Order: sequence, then structure tokens, then C-alpha cells
Amino acid sequence: MKYTTLLILNQKDISLMVKLDVSAILMAVQVCNILSTIIGNFVYQ
Repeated sequence: MKYTTLLILNQKDISLMVKLDVSAILMAVQVCNILSTIIGNFVYQ
């Protein structure tokens, strides 16, 4: 179902969704990095 709806959407909408996905992934990576540094600080102290 998702693929057919994506095909129906405009190219602009698809590019916008991809940009949102990329920004969300980058945010998740930043959060993971921050959490890992905090955990690492607690472990190494």
C-alpha cells in the first residue's frame, strides 16, 4: 500500500518526505552519540 501511495504523490512531496526522513535519522544519530558519550563518561570515571 505504501509504495502505491508514494507513486501517486508528487515528486516534490516525495523529496520533502525524504528530506524529513534524513533529518529525523540525523537527529536520532546525534541523540545516540550524546547518549553514548554520557554513558562512556559514567563508565570510565
